[in-house]
Amino acid sequence: MIVKKAKRVGFIIDNCLPTVASCLRFETSPRVLFSGWPTGSATTEMRFGWLAQHVNKHLSSDFCYELYRPWRSYDAVIFLKSFSPDCLQLARELKARNITTVFDLNVDYLSPAVGRFYYNGMAPTKQQRSAASAMVKVCDAVLCASQHIASVVSADNENVYWVPDNVRDDLISRDNLWLPKLDKYIPIVWSGQATKLFELLKIKDVLLSFADNIHLKIITNSLGALKKWYEPYEKEFHSMLKQLSHEIIPFTSIDDLMKVYAQGGVCISPRFLDSSYNLGHSEWKITLAMAKGCITLASEQKSYIDVYDRADGHGLRICRSNEEWEAALKAILDPNFSWKQEQDAALTVVKDYYSSSVIADQHASIMNKALCG
Repeated sequence: MIVKKAKRVGFIIDNCLPTVASCLRFETSPRVLFSGWPTGSATTEMRFGWLAQHVNKHLSSDFCYELYRPWRSYDAVIFLKSFSPDCLQLARELKARNITTVFDLNVDYLSPAVGRFYYNGMAPTKQQRSAASAMVKVCDAVLCASQHIASVVSADNENVYWVPDNVRDDLISRDNLWLPKLDKYIPIVWSGQATKLFELLKIKDVLLSFADNIHLKIITNSLGALKKWYEPYEKEFHSMLKQLSHEIIPFTSIDDLMKVYAQGGVCISPRFLDSSYNLGHSEWKITLAMAKGCITLASEQKSYIDVYDRADGHGLRICRSNEEWEAALKAILDPNFSWKQEQDAALTVVKDYYSSSVIADQHASIMNKALCG
């Protein structure tokens, strides 16, 4: 009897390429040559770790997903957010040896930096654009975290696939049946990197008009990052906070973030859509909250609209103007608002379309196509 051998797929993440040279430069420990070079970022934990857990447990006869080890033989190598000169050179060498190469891209580095930018480093550099473009053209296939990025990349590679971000299955649950208390503030939750807090300024006037009804929870890293902002955004942001009931909760891990969402409230994700960079974001910011049944109010970003359509307009409101943001906040303050129905819908759309098990199956199917192509 012939035993089918699982296809081995190696992941290189955040340009962390384990080589003897990187060890000699004291960039990392020599043990990464044998175990792979891990990265601690939440995004890569999700786009590698959570998918690998499902694939290696449930699809082990077909695939083995692991961190790339230079001494190991691979059927395919995935460059996740990795397009340094060393990664590009490796991709060329692998392709010359008929090993399938895949570029996983979660930011639109290809489009020219057009529009309004709010902090130093927000706009992709010419070097980043050039390197990402080269990787797109070299690799056999490209995985994109949003349909917007996929539409941009498709001009330079014919094998482009939309693979949404995912939420670990065990995190998709209603830990309590939270309902607002009409005599108290409604918690409004925003989470993300501190450099992205300027997004709240998009609805500053709306938030201030509801100051008597809401308590803003901001989950983020060090506010020292606000020093990167261009003037006058930092001053405007601090002025807004002084007029709102709020608290700053340090981000420690995705699991701890989910515990905050489990406490209830409403998630918000306003976005300035006046720059090429912001158009390409995935839906992860809102699906994490919705996985705990948090109703979400969000801007009209393409990824958010995809979630809205899949949920048939329940559990999520798309707000295209201050007037629509105001209407959405008024609706959740209405005693007749259908909290249970909306919360159930928020959780269900994540479970059906964005859970790690669902996306891992899609990912493995795409890898099978790439390997057979």
